[in-house]
Amino acid sequence: MAPPDDDAVAINGVMDHQIPPEVLNLNGEAPNNRNVDPMWFQLLEAAAMMPAQHVAANDNEDTANDTESRGRKRKASDEGGPNPRMQLTDQEREWALAIKQAMAEEEEILESAISDMEIAAFAIVDRDDIERSLERAICMQAFRMMYNINDNVDEAIDILRKNNIHHPGCILSIDECPNDDGNGAHVMVADMAKFNPQSVMDDPKGYRILLGGFYYQILATQPDIQSIRDGFRQVIECDGVSWSNISFQLESKKWHELLCFVPMLRKEIKVLRQPSVLACLHSFLRPVMKKSMSDKYTYGLAELDIEYPERIDNFYLQPTPEAALEGMLDRIRRFLTVRYKNERSFRL
Repeated sequence: MAPPDDDAVAINGVMDHQIPPEVLNLNGEAPNNRNVDPMWFQLLEAAAMMPAQHVAANDNEDTANDTESRGRKRKASDEGGPNPRMQLTDQEREWALAIKQAMAEEEEILESAISDMEIAAFAIVDRDDIERSLERAICMQAFRMMYNINDNVDEAIDILRKNNIHHPGCILSIDECPNDDGNGAHVMVADMAKFNPQSVMDDPKGYRILLGGFYYQILATQPDIQSIRDGFRQVIECDGVSWSNISFQLESKKWHELLCFVPMLRKEIKVLRQPSVLACLHSFLRPVMKKSMSDKYTYGLAELDIEYPERIDNFYLQPTPEAALEGMLDRIRRFLTVRYKNERSFRL
């Protein structure tokens, strides 16, 4: 594994911990009202015995009686002035501080496991639902330990490059985009016909690469507080998708182990040229999705055929697939470098 670079943050404090293969094969259950798989807590107990790297210590001296100044107080950027993209609203800060206080009283959550910036993300996504944020915190730190995810840029690029070996051409682009319509300031573009679930189903290392890839892609769309708030949009090419591209077991597993916990705001999901197999998959996932998430999907509309008249890989894989991949990885490196720089300096 590549060593962390200058912008690395070992949030979970277990940089060198190797998770045994038998743990990697375990399938977490969907939590419900803090009904978290006991395996998570076993991992947390083991991690508590390891030295932790504190990346989220709060060095502010605000008091409960200083609410007005705390609402105005903002962390300065490296240039010495406030970074407008790292501002929380007073309401978001109030939610975040309440979450942080509740986390301090929750023995299953390691002090160093969740940064202030991630707590801010919980507040933006969950608002005043503290119980849901605690559930996210417990399961996100367990996810990082279970799959040895160390939160650094070099690891992210290595995972995403290996992910392309398993699923060549599946992830077409991650980039910034205008947010004029309110549907997200970043966009993920994928070709689901290039997804190969069989390549990772019985391969713990391949599954770690898949799940780690999803994690780092989402994080790349969240370099700052404003981007977390803006959310992101997805465009998914589905021309040629067949049953060989679908695994209900894999979809359920990655949902229960990561996607229902990672704090994110997906504002829009455009599904292009959806075949019947994906309609079946959507109906399978609908019961475990919130209606607000299910309603984000757009498919089967004539407007999509007009907006995207041909396969989108014809546009994105230019001038060559290899060059397109390197360009995307360069952008992801830039987004994550900003993210980890902000994460190190941000305080509630």
